[in-house]
Amino acid sequence: MIRNSGFATGRAKPRLLSAIRVVFAAALAIAALNLLAIGFFLKGSSNDNTADRKYDPLHRPGASISSYFRSQPLRPPHRSLLGEGGLHCTVEILDLGTMLYASGGKSPLERRSTPSLLSGWSPPSTPHRWSREHFLMDFGSFAQYVKNEFVQPYRDKDGEPCVVPSTEVVQLLTEPQNAGRMLFFTNDNENGAFFRALEPHYNVPNQLRHVDGFKVFSAMEQGGSHQFHFHGEAWLGQTSGARAWWFLPPSHERPTKVNGCDYLKEGIDPPEGTLTCVQNAGDVVHVPANWWHATCALEPWSAGIGAQTGSPAVYEQGFVSLDTYAGNPPWWFSNEEALRKKMKECGLAAGRRAGGKVA
Repeated sequence: MIRNSGFATGRAKPRLLSAIRVVFAAALAIAALNLLAIGFFLKGSSNDNTADRKYDPLHRPGASISSYFRSQPLRPPHRSLLGEGGLHCTVEILDLGTMLYASGGKSPLERRSTPSLLSGWSPPSTPHRWSREHFLMDFGSFAQYVKNEFVQPYRDKDGEPCVVPSTEVVQLLTEPQNAGRMLFFTNDNENGAFFRALEPHYNVPNQLRHVDGFKVFSAMEQGGSHQFHFHGEAWLGQTSGARAWWFLPPSHERPTKVNGCDYLKEGIDPPEGTLTCVQNAGDVVHVPANWWHATCALEPWSAGIGAQTGSPAVYEQGFVSLDTYAGNPPWWFSNEEALRKKMKECGLAAGRRAGGKVA
């Protein structure tokens, strides 16, 4: 019995050792796979970060010149708006947080004679409200004039300015046939109720409170542009998206009016002596009085809010106040068929999708 027992034990040892070897080999294989996966992840992350630093036209992780621009014969980003490895800005970049006031309490920006990009703007108190979706949820019912690229209203068959809800304006901006020929641009003289609703969601930098003529809101879809124009001293804080700016001094002859985004295309240069910069969400652009300036929306839903000196009436914008409709919207707002008819009379494509949803 002892002999048989010893024989059985002797046969079991090789089997046990073989099983241990199999388990050990499997563990090594699993460990190797894990290490390989970690290596790929780290390599990918490293490459992605490098790509962001080198090619990101907005100098921000995840940002890019998207489909609109990739479909155009554009010049390489580093030739137009970027320096090597990052954002290239030919206007001075100032920090609002370290800006010192002159004696007498005047803002240093009051003395500036050239445009500047201001960093350090405190983020809106509720940043999410500036995304397209939350903007429409909170402000989509406010009445708006629908305006063309020259900031003049579309008109119906009777010559009356076209008035539609904010939801329709936002949707119209996304329609391909409206690309570059429509702006969501309004001011507090014509739409005080809208601006009173916006006020809790942004702050005016102390250094810019002297710019108190009227407030402005400006939104564009990617590829949209506000062509070269000039006016009194102004500032605009970017709340969502990004836009490129071009500036020319007051002494420059009137520039040809073109879509500012054309300056990003191969073979189309801005006028000689043009200054330029890219403004991201959280940046403020300050424009001294009478400087020519043009913009191009680099991202979908590029929105901003600010102010300028003067009066909208000077720019042929003395429209009837939309406050007339505050709490009492036009009857066609609540009638889908009537709204479609009104928009057709204005030469506007139907903006609202099935079910009243806005893309």
